[in-house]
Amino acid sequence: MCAFIPSKSVFPPISQADSDGLLACGGLVVPELILDALTHGIFPWTMQSSEFPSSIANRADENALIELTTRFLYKTLSPVIRNSTWNGYSYDSLRSLADAGDTLCWFAPDPRGIIELDDIHIPSRLQRKMRNGRLQVTFDQAFPEVMLGCALAGKRQEEPGWIYKEFFCGYCKLFELGFAHSVECWLVERDNVTLNNHQTCRKLVGGVYGVAINAFFAGESMFSIETDSSKIALFNLLLHLREKGFLLFDLQVLNSHTESLGGKNIPRCEYMERLKNALKKSVVF
Repeated sequence: MCAFIPSKSVFPPISQADSDGLLACGGLVVPELILDALTHGIFPWTMQSSEFPSSIANRADENALIELTTRFLYKTLSPVIRNSTWNGYSYDSLRSLADAGDTLCWFAPDPRGIIELDDIHIPSRLQRKMRNGRLQVTFDQAFPEVMLGCALAGKRQEEPGWIYKEFFCGYCKLFELGFAHSVECWLVERDNVTLNNHQTCRKLVGGVYGVAINAFFAGESMFSIETDSSKIALFNLLLHLREKGFLLFDLQVLNSHTESLGGKNIPRCEYMERLKNALKKSVVF
């Protein structure tokens, strides 16, 4: 399968989104539809059907771009991704949207949360921790495991998660196609009893993932089980994007945590203009 970005979106104009940013309901989490959404200022999320207003009648065109089912996507994933586990969590541990009773929805909120790549401030305490070598950062070495870590984060916090089987399949396929990327944060440990002094072991303790399209990066989710590990992963990602020449880092919806990391809100009209410019610039992640 070859993912592509359509010249004409299957979604309604973002001006039709309601006050909460809800624009459309329906469709499947497949690469073509995700790319279509992201390049038009839209992102997927889930809601209970009873939660969204009956006035939202618009749907992604269910005859366009969604002939691939999530079951087919799962079968076409590489064995490495299909068999990935993290802390005993796996694809089979994830619920499906049908089982959860949720509906796939598409949002284009106003305002929009971003992080300015030319104004990254890393606290001194965190800089010291990034340099001490105890936590090691890598790129694109464990994408499915990072997704599983993000999916499990909701369960650890006893909150409903949003990374269902369909999301896992769709974004892992985007990773295989070269659009999605992960940053992993590993805890490096030395065991002098079972290992000699020249060997170490490591375990995944945090990470962040998202989608890169030209000079635009959509941050999707992050997780942490070691203090500051997700922050270290995020700041390494931001520094990498700035170095490569990216122009826009999307947070989707600003919250207190992402605001503490440098996030801010901008009007949707400004976001769309900056998105348009970022998509014009060719950048390699």
